[in-house]
Amino acid sequence: GKTINCGNAGAGSCTWLLQADTGEDMLRSAVTSAGAITNTFAAADSDITTIVGHRVASGSAPAVSACGTDPAITGHDQAGKVTIGGGTITSCTLTFDTAWTAAPACTAISNASNDLRASTTTGILTITAAADMATDVVMYVCEGL
Repeated sequence: GKTINCGNAGAGSCTWLLQADTGEDMLRSAVTSAGAITNTFAAADSDITTIVGHRVASGSAPAVSACGTDPAITGHDQAGKVTIGGGTITSCTLTFDTAWTAAPACTAISNASNDLRASTTTGILTITAAADMATDVVMYVCEGL
């Protein structure tokens, strides 16, 4: 079951931990006397932090393949931007830095008016387009299920 341990760390502040079962990922949250909220999600290979409602994930970027000549990527497994390389490109493959336990739910959108589809396995996000997406910037977001 889920447990919450909350102890007063100081005047007007509280820190608690949430862990589903022994050995699983843990969420550590804190509220300061000023009302700022910090959540840290301790996963096996990455950390996700929320500061006053904005989630920020860290980790290495996925490996990019079959995305044209000289593609570029910024981000991590949870979200990022891929600048598609040159050529005639209708698909792009990202290999996650860390495989997911189950295939994540991902979405992808383009800075161009390109109809994109995102399909996933535990280790790969494949983005396909209805038309050439060479030099487009594609943003992706993935959530674990």
